[in-house]
Amino acid sequence: MKTLLKISTCLTFLWTIQHQGAGRASCFVLNTRHHCHIDINTKYNNARDTTTSTKRWHPGNFRRMEKVHQRLMMISTTSSQQQQINHEDLELVHTTTDEMAIQTTDQGVPTTTTTAPIIPSTLPHAIRVFFFGAHKGPIVVLTLLLSLLFQRIMMPTPIQSSDYLTASLSILFWCFQEHFIHGRLLHSKFNWIGKDIHHTHHEEPYFHISIDPVELLVGWMLAAYLLFRTFLPSTAMATSATIGYATAGMWYEWTHYLVHTKVRPKSKFATRVRDGHMKHHLVNEEYWLGFTVPFVDDLLGTNPSVREAREEKKNGKVRGGRKVVHPVVAPR
Repeated sequence: MKTLLKISTCLTFLWTIQHQGAGRASCFVLNTRHHCHIDINTKYNNARDTTTSTKRWHPGNFRRMEKVHQRLMMISTTSSQQQQINHEDLELVHTTTDEMAIQTTDQGVPTTTTTAPIIPSTLPHAIRVFFFGAHKGPIVVLTLLLSLLFQRIMMPTPIQSSDYLTASLSILFWCFQEHFIHGRLLHSKFNWIGKDIHHTHHEEPYFHISIDPVELLVGWMLAAYLLFRTFLPSTAMATSATIGYATAGMWYEWTHYLVHTKVRPKSKFATRVRDGHMKHHLVNEEYWLGFTVPFVDDLLGTNPSVREAREEKKNGKVRGGRKVVHPVVAPR
């Protein structure tokens, strides 16, 4: 009878293991009176019973099961601690609030307002807002870019290797240009209209619709074409250079808009672009000045560790001896 009881108990334990999962199973408790019962709510853990009259037993090789469980617990604890350290170190805020802005009254009662624009949280929604929303700049620049491409194809001079080289160099020039303009002009030590506009951008909640006006985009594109036409030997090469330059500008406009939305990046490159810009807004605005190509920050020494950048800002030490006129505004 005792043998049958032991066999049935073991089968019951194996069935519970299968249906309860590896992290939660039944446990046999053998006391001094040799009574056997099943506690189906007991979790595996590293601690043993402190009572002298109770021992925990598992069928089969319980020591091997205990070692495996200890390793699993160690992996889980290590990964969770690492995630917590990374979160505390980076201080990257990924807000997942509702689409409507929530404000707090003086009495502490939250009130809801619908005046704030809806921030896209999916890629299709972001595309619709970018190209077909209230801001007409992106669709106008895209139309002009396609017109330039069609014009270059219809020119008597066929497209040559010099056109590809010119367009590529103009794209490369954009990558370093945006770093220089961002660090030396938009965060300069003298006041001008561009700095005021960029300061307003930093004062906005991090998640907001950030698209430049159509006048700025078209004017910038026209100025680039005139400069290329002045310094390059032919209209064909100037057109090709403008196509590359405007393509890089559109890519910048799109990525800068996208990282200020609630769309979650899926690739490592997009994640680095987003994290770098968030660190620029939230940690230290003196660093992470590149955007479309983050390696520019590595090359120019503006990609320090977050801890170093935070300490510099805390102690008043600023890159290049310049002072931060406006403090970084945290997202709301």
